[in-house]
Amino acid sequence: MEGYYPAITRLMLAVQGPHGAPPSVEKRSAYVVLGDLFYDQLRAGLPRLMADNPEKLGDYLPPSVTYDLAENRLTRTYTSGGQRQTDLNALQIGLIDLYDSGTWLEADQAPL
Repeated sequence: MEGYYPAITRLMLAVQGPHGAPPSVEKRSAYVVLGDLFYDQLRAGLPRLMADNPEKLGDYLPPSVTYDLAENRLTRTYTSGGQRQTDLNALQIGLIDLYDSGTWLEADQAPL
């Protein structure tokens, strides 16, 4: 995970939670765009980290998240014992043009 500071990755995984299905909207909030970009980086970054420095994996994950290299899957375990998985290989995240203002959801249009 070259260029990623472990504490930031742990924080992002804790705040973003498991990646859900792509939103069915044309304009996306900053939260959705940030999550998409982050998970897109994890898709390729975690396998590389495991190949190069597997002992460092725990530095990048919060205690509630585990990673399965064979499946390229993250599993979040909630305090209730329930789990939710994110199959990183299955994510269909398209390119995001951050300079295109048409991509962004205006603040007054954001759902409450």
